[in-house]
Amino acid sequence: MKYVFITFNASLSFDSPESWFKRTEGYAGVLYSLAKENTVINIKQINYKGDYLHNGVLFHFVNFGEKDSYFPLRLIRFVDDLEPDVVFVQGLHNPLQLLQLCLQLNKKTKVIVQHHAEKPLAGIKKYILKLADKYVDAYLFASREMGMEWVQKGNLASAQKIHEVMEVSSIFSPMEKALAKSKTNVTGDPVFLWVGRLNDNKDPLTVVKAFLQFAGLYPSAHLYMIYHTDELLTEVQGVLDSSPQKKFSSIDW
Repeated sequence: MKYVFITFNASLSFDSPESWFKRTEGYAGVLYSLAKENTVINIKQINYKGDYLHNGVLFHFVNFGEKDSYFPLRLIRFVDDLEPDVVFVQGLHNPLQLLQLCLQLNKKTKVIVQHHAEKPLAGIKKYILKLADKYVDAYLFASREMGMEWVQKGNLASAQKIHEVMEVSSIFSPMEKALAKSKTNVTGDPVFLWVGRLNDNKDPLTVVKAFLQFAGLYPSAHLYMIYHTDELLTEVQGVLDSSPQKKFSSIDW
């Protein structure tokens, strides 16, 4: 089968295939595994033009001058000309572009859309997504509950197309626990790890408040937080500074 992966957003801060592969190494394992027995094509707009075969996946780096366009007609025709069996769309936040793609594709082509932590849409975008929903064959959410929010708010017609699938693959491999602790300098018993942006959508404040309560009962517990955007860092630090349980907790940044 021929799978084509597509996103409608450009990432022009990346100017070489290698830089893009490095950025997406935690996501691309699914594509590389799929390519072992299928034809897999990934279309992406970065600050580079050309084709690149990497781990069995054919990458088309394109630039049609339609950066974040509402009507990416050349990009959509490019996808259609590839005659895919399955088109895999990243994100539900571009419903107009999704609808145009669905209308252009052969009716036998299956369309799968993967959720990437977007919130349900409102206004005109909500109604456009409802139209596109008629042509989409499946939605991938990290949990069924997240998908149900889109159904309950009228973005999707029903839960029948919702499937639970984590949105990333993994580049990690197991190692002996003592060696891992020596390499990372992790301490604590038990140890908790939280990974995500420090923003309202990921809600780190709730995580920290809950951990402080837990640490009041288990003072040897440690929480490690890994993040790459820090919008709520000041608020998180404020919770720590004002918490009566602070003396029982150990939170490492």
